[in-house]
Amino acid sequence: MKSGGIYMYKRVLVKVSGEALGGGKGKGLDFEVLKEVAQEIKMMVSKGVEVGIVVGRTEIFGEEKKVQE
Repeated sequence: MKSGGIYMYKRVLVKVSGEALGGGKGKGLDFEVLKEVAQEIKMMVSKGVEVGIVVGRTEIFGEEKKVQE
């Protein structure tokens, strides 16, 4: 994402799935994973990048995926 020490983008959108934040637990949050993601976002913000965040929720709450027939 860096180009010559300067970020290529001034604004980014980060999409984090609920499954990724669960750290493989199946449901709920893995706070170590959450802390790592937050540190990465904090680093980008401290460098002047505007960050939008979208978080998936299905796996966080353990909801079953519904398939339409």
